[in-house]
Amino acid sequence: MKRIRPLSTILAAAIGTLLCVAHAGEPPLPLVPYPKSVVVREGRFPITKDTRIVVGTNIPEADANGAAILNEDIERMLGGRLRIERSGTMSKESVIIFDGFGAYPIIAKACEERRFAIPKDLPPEGYFISIRGDGVFIGAKDRRGMVCAALTLGQLMVKRNGSIEVPCCDIVDFPSLAMRICHMQVPAYTVQGWNLFERRAEQKPEMYQNFKTMNDYLPLLEHMTRMALRYKMNGILIDLCNVFRFTSCPDMALPQAMPVAGLKPIIELTRKYYAEPIPQLNLLSHQEHFLAKARPDLMLVKLAQYPKKRVARYDDFFYWEPVYDPNNSEVRKIVAGVIDETIDLFRPTILHIGHDECGALGFVPRKKDREITALFAGSVRFLHDYLKRRNVRTMMWGDMLLNQRQFPTGSAHGAHPGAPTWPAAKDIPKDVIIADWQYYPFVRPYPDTGGPRADFPSSLYFSDNGFAVVGAVLGKLAITKKHIDRWRRHRAHNQNFSRYVAGLNPDGKPDKGIGLGMIVSHWYLNPPWLDAVRDEKAMSILTSAEQFWNAGQRRDPVVWRNWNN
Repeated sequence: MKRIRPLSTILAAAIGTLLCVAHAGEPPLPLVPYPKSVVVREGRFPITKDTRIVVGTNIPEADANGAAILNEDIERMLGGRLRIERSGTMSKESVIIFDGFGAYPIIAKACEERRFAIPKDLPPEGYFISIRGDGVFIGAKDRRGMVCAALTLGQLMVKRNGSIEVPCCDIVDFPSLAMRICHMQVPAYTVQGWNLFERRAEQKPEMYQNFKTMNDYLPLLEHMTRMALRYKMNGILIDLCNVFRFTSCPDMALPQAMPVAGLKPIIELTRKYYAEPIPQLNLLSHQEHFLAKARPDLMLVKLAQYPKKRVARYDDFFYWEPVYDPNNSEVRKIVAGVIDETIDLFRPTILHIGHDECGALGFVPRKKDREITALFAGSVRFLHDYLKRRNVRTMMWGDMLLNQRQFPTGSAHGAHPGAPTWPAAKDIPKDVIIADWQYYPFVRPYPDTGGPRADFPSSLYFSDNGFAVVGAVLGKLAITKKHIDRWRRHRAHNQNFSRYVAGLNPDGKPDKGIGLGMIVSHWYLNPPWLDAVRDEKAMSILTSAEQFWNAGQRRDPVVWRNWNN
């Protein structure tokens, strides 16, 4: 197995070409995530209604959303937007200048006068900001970098005496991981077959009285999406279970479902930030969220054959969710129709196909181990080939490709008696992205307690076998001060896992496509989390945004230091 490079090597390689270095002991700015390099200087730059935003003529109109996003922040504080104009020359007036994509023709001379060395080779999404009393100069590697710069400047703005002020400083920043994803799910049915909308209303009517259909959950999804994007996450992964109605398979949805096209505003919001909307379909497994209620005849194991209770011991820690027959022609027709509808709506570059927690394959009658392995691998290959024909890359959960005897801690489910799916790793295409979900931040197996894990051999295993890896941690949004110990464990797990995945990349470069990034998963969303997001108490998103951007290498930003104490 390959060795993980020392953190010092990774950090040095990542910023070796950058000439602007933060001074030791300098007080941090209230930024999430915190930039790689910050030099705070004397003075402030005022933003008034007369300030202009200038976009360099070398930036195409389709790539200029960074200026518009900044203007929206200014409008919220000033009550009006600034004038945005195009120019290829400097101005002596009070301005905020966006220029970039490596050229910086407008601001090169000004930065030279400021003795600010423009970085020569920023990584993807990299940017720099130079703020002085006479203007703000912004340059970026690409259009996502422009948006990230705008978001950083927006966090620096403070309203004073009818205008906005930002502190004078020089910032150079870029992400340590290429993919930083917020995952959201609103579930429909439980394993027992209960309609969750009805079940929750029955159990806690005072809490769920205003959440009667999926439409009532859209504000929650929108707020979470907006918060994730504002803190520089660049992927929104939405679980398309049967709370959404597909025109190609309307019977699959529960009565409280909404048309999947209702997600269009969230998809458009994501694309406005040049982030990736990623759909997830529960394929093969977790059919309580897909086909089991509507088409029980298509299940590989008849629902009556499942045991009445789940096995409680950790080393048999499986959920007996229904699985469909992946070789059934009717199943393939339904799945293809749903995939086509999803791709037409999302226009994704990646689609997540699920395939987690398939322990129910152990109940398939009269099947040999090698047949189950081939069944699992064949399901992945069929979907991979179908998606590839539509120029979409496949992502899947990795737990069923791990032998829990080899990986006794964490989420490894591929060696259940009668369902040995772990050998399928050698039979599925290597361009499949493996989402390695390791939710339990302990050295010893869950639910035992222990110190936070520092290494993640499952991710190294996938990497050594030729797969690109995305780590996944469990998000807990509504964490308050009374849950401070839980949050500290969550933070430590985030730091360690992000650092480890970044360490899989040669020379620590995030664009090498091995340690691709991280996911924070929010399962079973419920109404109280809407208030948590609105009140910006969603420490899970803040923590993940910080660690995913900096791969566990930065201290906690000052924005929550008082909260932490």
